[in-house]
Amino acid sequence: MTALARDAVPEPRAAFAAIRMIADDMTGALDTAAAFAGLASPLRVGIAVQDSRSLVLDIGTRERARKDAATAAQAAAALLAPAPGRLSFFKVDSLLRGHAGAELAAVLATTRFDRVIIAPALPEQGRRTRSGRQVWIQGGTWTPTGEDLGAALAAAGHPVARLGSANLPDRGISLFDAETPAHLDRIVANVLAAGGSLLWVGSAGLARALARTVVGAPCPDLRWEGPLLGLIGTDHAVTAAQLEAVASLRREATDSAGIIALLAQSDAAFVTTALPAGTPRPAARATIAARFASLVAAVPQPATLLVSGGETLRALLPALDATGLDVLGELQPGIALSRLTEGRWRGTTVISKSGAFGEPGLFADLAARASSAPTSAGKIPS
Repeated sequence: MTALARDAVPEPRAAFAAIRMIADDMTGALDTAAAFAGLASPLRVGIAVQDSRSLVLDIGTRERARKDAATAAQAAAALLAPAPGRLSFFKVDSLLRGHAGAELAAVLATTRFDRVIIAPALPEQGRRTRSGRQVWIQGGTWTPTGEDLGAALAAAGHPVARLGSANLPDRGISLFDAETPAHLDRIVANVLAAGGSLLWVGSAGLARALARTVVGAPCPDLRWEGPLLGLIGTDHAVTAAQLEAVASLRREATDSAGIIALLAQSDAAFVTTALPAGTPRPAARATIAARFASLVAAVPQPATLLVSGGETLRALLPALDATGLDVLGELQPGIALSRLTEGRWRGTTVISKSGAFGEPGLFADLAARASSAPTSAGKIPS
């Protein structure tokens, strides 16, 4: 049985002793980890397990086959094992793209928790959870998206209780409805009051609610400067609109000389890869990765690198002799700021985002800020 909460308030904490997270996509890992910037330092987002108290591991399974995704998640599950003071977080896409059900079932098959708290809502981006399903606006109507996560887990032998944000969770797996940040705050408060070993399952919305329980959190340093090199590896309509606003600053990835000249002249360049219509996604990913790898070998190191598309950023790291980034914070919801601390472009600041995030004027605003004094750069108004 579940009950309604009575104004549960979490005990204030100075910080988390450690943060461990598994994610299926690099940009999603970064924008979720950004909520915890300064609360566990350093907080590294990487593509390989490293000897670090706090770590966000991108297992890169968003575009892989379901069986392969589950195998990768199970192999990484030990990273989330409960420990005193440790925050264990399984990041899922707010639209439930990918294979969240199969991956989470694989983690739960090997790692035990008293309570598994699933709250995928991301209200700031219009992604809500109603009756246990993710919904978003399509054609003016709230429309279900992604898999039925509760049903997928139940089919794998993990029964799920579907709860409202005001309910107290029993032990086991609970999937919460939420439509506002206040709903997520209440879920977090109730769960922390209930206690036990916890696995949090959600997106950046849940991460921000958890971060809000920390008192005296430091203000992250979000300064960055030009020149800004933008590598755009997604064809999402949202990003296409952002590119339209900077058409004069757009270049093809094969035009390294033109990109170098544009950076010297304008302090900003946005690079894309033209592909034949109908190119299969695996072939498109491989072509984009190869062309961007060639480009970063040919152009000077920029002060700031903008990357749109999680697969693009994941592929860039080996090309730069890097295995991860240190998270600095977020410029606005869904737009993360991090830094390369190894490799050929060590010291470069990285702005990253999913193809679906950001307003139409985002790239134009970044270009304007890149050509201004460093002291004027920083958080972007939402």
